[in-house]
Amino acid sequence: MYNTSTLNEILSRTVDQFKLIYGDDLKSVILYGSYARGDYDCESDIDVVALVNRNRDELNLSYADIINFCSNIDIEYGIMLSASVLPYMEYMKYKNDLPYYANIALEGVVLNA
Repeated sequence: MYNTSTLNEILSRTVDQFKLIYGDDLKSVILYGSYARGDYDCESDIDVVALVNRNRDELNLSYADIINFCSNIDIEYGIMLSASVLPYMEYMKYKNDLPYYANIALEGVVLNA
C-alpha cells in the first residue's frame, strides 16, 4: 500500500512511458481495479491499461518494452504494476459487451486524455 504521492509518481512515469512507446497513437491511459476504486490493500497491484490507435499485431511488437518497464517499477518501488495495452477501436466496440472492457469503462480513472 502506497501513499498518494508515491502512487502519483508511479502513474506519471507509466503515462510517460506509454507516451514514449506509442507517441501520438496513445489515446488514453486508464487506472482501474482496487486503486481506482480506493479499496486497495498491501497485496494489491496497480492495474493500468493503455488504449492505442494501433492493431493487435502492432501492439504485440512493444510487449517486451511494457514488461521491462513494469519489472523496473516492481524492483524500484516493490509493487506490481499490471499494465496492458488494447487497440482503441476494439475497446470502443466491446466496452459495453465484454466483462473486462466493461469493468475498465465502469470503474476506470483516465490518467491522460
